[in-house]
Amino acid sequence: MAVKINEFVLPDFMLGNSAEEIHARMMDGMPVDIDKSEGGFPWDFTRPTALEKAEMVEFVLSNAIKNIFPQYAEGIFLDYHAANRGLIRRPPGYAAAKLKVTGIAGTRIPKNFKVSTEATHEESSVVFLFDEEVTIPESGVLETMVTAEESGVIGNVNAETIRLQVKPMKGIVSLINEAPAYGGYDAEDDKLLRIRIIEYDLMRGFSFVGSMADYRRWASEVVGVGNVEVIPANDETGLVTLIVMDTAGTPASPELCESIYNHIMRPGSPYERLAPINANLKVMAPTTLAIDIEVDVFLEENYSSPPIDEFRANLIEYFKTITNNTVRKNEILAVLINTEGVLNYANERMTINNSTLNNYQLKPGEMPVVGMLSMGTLTTER
Repeated sequence: MAVKINEFVLPDFMLGNSAEEIHARMMDGMPVDIDKSEGGFPWDFTRPTALEKAEMVEFVLSNAIKNIFPQYAEGIFLDYHAANRGLIRRPPGYAAAKLKVTGIAGTRIPKNFKVSTEATHEESSVVFLFDEEVTIPESGVLETMVTAEESGVIGNVNAETIRLQVKPMKGIVSLINEAPAYGGYDAEDDKLLRIRIIEYDLMRGFSFVGSMADYRRWASEVVGVGNVEVIPANDETGLVTLIVMDTAGTPASPELCESIYNHIMRPGSPYERLAPINANLKVMAPTTLAIDIEVDVFLEENYSSPPIDEFRANLIEYFKTITNNTVRKNEILAVLINTEGVLNYANERMTINNSTLNNYQLKPGEMPVVGMLSMGTLTTER
């Protein structure tokens, strides 16, 4: 469901309350024969009051009004709105990795033993902890799970990067993660939580017993879930299929798919299950359509190079909102022009997947991902 939030507009009764306007009214209210010039006694003693009142109206009262409504609330106040609807902010997720350890047989490695990636000039090392106490077997090789010490996407390190011991232990010869770490997600930000709250409000009065909106909402309650496509049952099996991307804009991992399934179906706890009694559920990652974009832009002042990374991040957010199985060129252009650093663009020079077509229709079970981005710069008089 696409959610549009209009910009907050100050109520009429709060207009005309800048420090200058308030102070001018204070000066006008004084006797006409008093010196009202700047630097004079009356001017100096009323100016601080005007500044304080302006801050109270323009900042404090403005934010107090905003926090009354979930469309504009932030932080803990947005959490209060969510709690009133039975929703909670999705917490961050901790990345996990399978670690291969080689060493001397019989070496005992305690739980929470620390290993890490190598630090570089650009990035700090990422520390992981052993999930359980393990002992190196006679073969000299074991595999065990480790979990990132810090939550968030920072823990999703590449394969063959966890190589170091924070405090070396005798008996360990080498260690390495042969596959990438997975499952690290940042806590749900205000924007995503706000959208979930508004979607919940919009769906009041509708069925909460297994509609497509229900399945999408249930899946979105799981940590790490981004876009969700719901394919309803079309035969007597009652099989509902969920196609899921994660919050990073990549296909959901098997672990994330399993978490969604368990959250909705509650195996072993039938009275807590969210799905209807006779429904069956399948959760899977989508096939992906890479969206390659080539465009020339005019840059804003103080920008010497095109903001490709910012554009990529904004595209990922846009792709999360697609629910009509269509990638629209006009919407991509809107994302581009709202990217900080982009002043304008040359529409006639823009191609999507080497074509100037306006839209791309996705197949069932297919979702878009950001492919190759090429952003040239043009010059113009400012």
